[in-house]
Amino acid sequence: MLKRCLLSFGLVFLYFFYFPLLRVMGPACAMQLTRATSRLVWLFSFAGADKRVRKAMQQIVPTIRPDLSVHRVHHGYLEVKQEQFVLQTLYPTPRGQRYVERLCQRVDGKEHLDEAVRNGRGVILVNFHFGVFRVMHSALQSIGYDTYIHFVRSERYADRSFGWLARAIMNKKIVMDQSTGRKVIYHQPGVTFQRIAELLRSNAIVQITGDGMATSRSVDLPFLSGTMSFPTGLARLAAETGAAIVCMLPVRDSMKRHRCILHPPIYCHDLSQASVEAAVRSYVGIFEQYVRQYPWMWWSWRRINVARTADGAVRYVLRDTPTQETKYYTGGEEAQPAGMT
Repeated sequence: MLKRCLLSFGLVFLYFFYFPLLRVMGPACAMQLTRATSRLVWLFSFAGADKRVRKAMQQIVPTIRPDLSVHRVHHGYLEVKQEQFVLQTLYPTPRGQRYVERLCQRVDGKEHLDEAVRNGRGVILVNFHFGVFRVMHSALQSIGYDTYIHFVRSERYADRSFGWLARAIMNKKIVMDQSTGRKVIYHQPGVTFQRIAELLRSNAIVQITGDGMATSRSVDLPFLSGTMSFPTGLARLAAETGAAIVCMLPVRDSMKRHRCILHPPIYCHDLSQASVEAAVRSYVGIFEQYVRQYPWMWWSWRRINVARTADGAVRYVLRDTPTQETKYYTGGEEAQPAGMT
């Protein structure tokens, strides 16, 4: 009960006091403050704070970037993740949008997106829990592309805090989503797949997270120094509609500049297990390269558990996966999960 109360207090402070304060302060002051607080959290980690993240990094970082210390990766991770949250908080305001547009305006690999659009069957723009991926659509808008964005809004923290608080946080996020003017598709189990398929058939660009958890089908693939499960919904959408899959990864070049990198299109030609797995393996391979090069920009350090199978192989398992009791926001109501078909 004590842990639940402490987490609840932290969430109330974060979403109902700290984030509104940042919006009042404005982008310049807010970003300076969040860099100071991320450094403060990092310093507290030397006294035992953020144990889960540091433990995961201690197990994985030496195997993928032996030239980097866990302290350095942890500090960078805290900076990037807090910066993402602040940018999401600021974006609904006019000056916040202007700041994000200046911050995220460089796009490398535009020709790959152009090629995918010329295919005429839609584009699945796949991103990952990496860097400031939630606000990178502004970079695409700067070069003339508008996208639909698939969001999963669920009652996170409900099992570790209180249900009423989880719902209040979800509602606050929804209000922020709707005030930005973005074309949002909320996840609705059993319905979302067909809705996105219809958009792709009209040659729309739909942004979807490739390492999300709202799925009923997944495949285990080699990842870093072990294996991890990844959803197959993107590949099956591509096979059913003929859409191209284009990986979009953000890179933080400096405190004031983020760069969006687009990769050559990937195609899944049919719904066979071999084709689906090959497509997923292709874009996960691209993602893995970025995690290896920029481990501090990977969000999943807090959610990852490192386990070993009976034969001693390393397996990464993500926490906080949706349960049968999870409720999703669907654009006007809550829905129980039925699996993304």
